[in-house]
Amino acid sequence: PTKMKVAVKRTREVEVQSALVEQADAMSLINEDGILINRVVYSVINNSEQFLKVRLPFIGSTSAEMWSTEVCGQPVRAGFDHEGGYCNIPIIRSPVYNGQAIAFPVEIAVAYRLPTSFSALAKCRLELPQLRLPIGEMSWIVYMPDGFGFTRTGGNVDWQAKKPNQELFMATGRPAGMPVNSLVGTKSSVAQGSSGADLYL
Repeated sequence: PTKMKVAVKRTREVEVQSALVEQADAMSLINEDGILINRVVYSVINNSEQFLKVRLPFIGSTSAEMWSTEVCGQPVRAGFDHEGGYCNIPIIRSPVYNGQAIAFPVEIAVAYRLPTSFSALAKCRLELPQLRLPIGEMSWIVYMPDGFGFTRTGGNVDWQAKKPNQELFMATGRPAGMPVNSLVGTKSSVAQGSSGADLYL
């Protein structure tokens, strides 16, 4: 009889990314009292995650406050994981059209007081909230009081003089067909806690 030897191997499992952030646009406003307000919009593709986990900046003894959280333009309540130190923002699964998962916006507003007084020739450190997901591309605009400007910069971001487009801030409402009915329609409670930058004024 005809015989054949067969070797059977288990194929290596390919890890599928449960969620990712295609793009993030951040806008920071510093007032003369040293209050820093960060507004960040994330373009999220989510396959299976229940929450977007956000770690708030903590500079020195100053902890940030989460002022608001929205998913697809709808306010939601963010819980706080004391063990992990993350704010948990409930998110939806991305709908799939023509085999492609569709991104949806998640917007947060975070504020904290700078640990040092805001004055000329002073050094201050700015930080954005950190995510547990990879971010494909990010832009960050910093607005300062009249009469102030940067003399030197550092940190883990690339600085440029040209203002980026920040298209995520221009989008209003929620994309059509997003299943947001399950989200709780309330503002988030205050939670305490990045990309970072060292600025010399």
